[in-house]
Amino acid sequence: MVGEGMAYTADNDALRIHRSGKLVTWEFYSVYNGEVALQVWRPTGKRDKYKLIGQNVIASTGNHRSRSVDVPVEEQIAVKKGDMVGFFLPKDNKGGITFDKCVTRYTYGDFGNQKEIKTKLKKSSEWNIGDVFSVKNDKDKDCKIISLRAYVL
Repeated sequence: MVGEGMAYTADNDALRIHRSGKLVTWEFYSVYNGEVALQVWRPTGKRDKYKLIGQNVIASTGNHRSRSVDVPVEEQIAVKKGDMVGFFLPKDNKGGITFDKCVTRYTYGDFGNQKEIKTKLKKSSEWNIGDVFSVKNDKDKDCKIISLRAYVL
C-alpha cells in the first residue's frame, strides 16, 4: 500500500490501550519496506476529535516482516487506559501496516470501527504532540483487523 499521507486508528478493543503506563514495545506486520509513524491517540471528549499523545517513527519496516520494536526509554510514550494506537503513512511512501478484512466465523474479539485522521501533513516529522485532529469513520465500511499491537508496562 503506498502511503496516502493519512493516519489511521480504530475505536475497538484490538487497538485500545487497556492499562495506563509506558508504551515499551510495538509489534506490527509490514508487506513493503518504508517509513511508518506508530502513534497513540486519545479521544478528547468532543465528538470526532482526537489528541495526538505521542509517536515513534520506524524508518525501515522491512519487506514481508513481522517486527517487534522495543522503544528506547527516552522515547517511551506515557499512555492512559482508553487511549488508542494507530499509525501514519507518509505521502508517497511504500511502507505501511497491513490489515485483513474480518471474517465473522474466524474473527474473535472486537474489531472494526476504523477511523481516518485527515491532515495535510506529508511527513512524520510534521506532527506535533498535543495537537487535536478531526477523525472520521473509514470510508471503507468493512471491518478490518489491523496488524498492530502495543505493549504497556
